[in-house]
Amino acid sequence: MKSPIQVHENEKLRIGEKGFEDKHFQALTSYNDKHGKEFFKVGHKHIQFTSFVGVIQVLDLTIEIMPKIDTEGRKINNDKDYLIKMLRVCKNVPLSPTENAKQRIRKNSSLLDLFFQKFLDDTETILHRGLKKKYLREQSNLPVLKGKLVFSKHISQNIVHQERFFTEHTVYNRNMILNQLLKKALQIIKEITRSNEIKLRSADFLLFFENVEMPKSVNHETFRKIRFTRHNDFYKEAMILAEMIILQYSPQISGGKTPVLAILFQMHRLFEEFVFRKIRQFLPEYSVRNQNSSLFWKSRRIRPDIIIEKGEQKVILDTKWKVFSGMPSDSDIQQMFVYCKRLKNENSIQKAFLVYPGEKSEKIIEAEEYHKCIDSKMGIITVSIPELLANNSKEFTIFLTNLCPSLL
Repeated sequence: MKSPIQVHENEKLRIGEKGFEDKHFQALTSYNDKHGKEFFKVGHKHIQFTSFVGVIQVLDLTIEIMPKIDTEGRKINNDKDYLIKMLRVCKNVPLSPTENAKQRIRKNSSLLDLFFQKFLDDTETILHRGLKKKYLREQSNLPVLKGKLVFSKHISQNIVHQERFFTEHTVYNRNMILNQLLKKALQIIKEITRSNEIKLRSADFLLFFENVEMPKSVNHETFRKIRFTRHNDFYKEAMILAEMIILQYSPQISGGKTPVLAILFQMHRLFEEFVFRKIRQFLPEYSVRNQNSSLFWKSRRIRPDIIIEKGEQKVILDTKWKVFSGMPSDSDIQQMFVYCKRLKNENSIQKAFLVYPGEKSEKIIEAEEYHKCIDSKMGIITVSIPELLANNSKEFTIFLTNLCPSLL
């Protein structure tokens, strides 16, 4: 099995480099077109990755796209470890492997193997507990009368087969949407994985789904309609991974048979969620909120990333996944000005900071005076992802305390 190609975000991958061939280029170009040209920039005989990170499987090639975090050692495997840990913190993907998974995953395993092994472990747990059953309405043409007769279909189908009955009846079986989605994800894994061990595990698990149908069509709404209760909650983690696997899989591209599976994460959103969760972890006694929107103009809304509050005092944080070059852009400053102006309450004390990734967590700039128009202070800070992942709550809490002395 080929080792995965590893690249950084915003890096170019040219045909002829690292085993990347024209067939891979054509498949990824078609895949990107199918998804609104969101994931890559396509150039002359090269793909340029953007701020999406994660893993892509195309034919016999696995490509891992890593964020630029290890600025000192510049070891891409360090960045891979940081990405996995960030995903665990953010819970975008339930990537806390079991001991069995840790033993199966080798050091040179791809990030995709990690996703697949975790999904298979979750599925194995479900199988041990037993696949859920559900009462379902079913129509079929039977040799015995069962349930109620569907007259229109009975007459049209059985006019010369009077010994049969087209009926509608209730059945209690495993052919429900949760099991159908598990089966579809298992089938995709079996088809696309380059690992013989993963292929065999998925094939073994598929034997338990013999009487479960494949879902006819699956989209985002299919997963949105699923309601978890205490009776089926043990399916939840497997469904998160099943959604990624099924919706990001393209079995045929441009009429050919070039399967592509991409599990990718927008680094801007991941960084925002990561900073929010770590601040909330280190400041449990304060109100730390994200995804806060406010009506701005007509139906337009503004949304600061993170708000820390205590009484009438407030700190607004807006994360930016890019290298701080010494001066923020005009658009970033204007954005923070609008946040301060729109979200200012009477008698409240307010600060606003742009948050960039950096080698250490520190305050770079803070305006000496409150801006007269908004009565708020604005500034810039950097946060170190390795420092936050080290869980040194004391140092980071001190940093936050120094950042917002009036609040904390």
